[in-house]
Amino acid sequence: MTGEHPCKPARLGEGSFGYVVAAKDLQAGRRVAIKKIKDALEDEVDGKRLLRELKLLRHCRGHENFVIIKDIILSPPGRCFPS
Repeated sequence: MTGEHPCKPARLGEGSFGYVVAAKDLQAGRRVAIKKIKDALEDEVDGKRLLRELKLLRHCRGHENFVIIKDIILSPPGRCFPS
């Protein structure tokens, strides 16, 4: 899923990094979860935690209890995606 596909998000929950919403990828026709991470690269410790989470998800790829990462989209410098 890319930032160009329209979707209607529904907030699922919130954590230490940000929040997660459920949406439908209209191009692929499937449900997706979108994790909005606030200032992910601003703090070194948070950046390391995020990298650890991404590595764990990559390691567990294919397991029925783990999500698959489809895309990672970074905000352009000086801009944030809407909350």
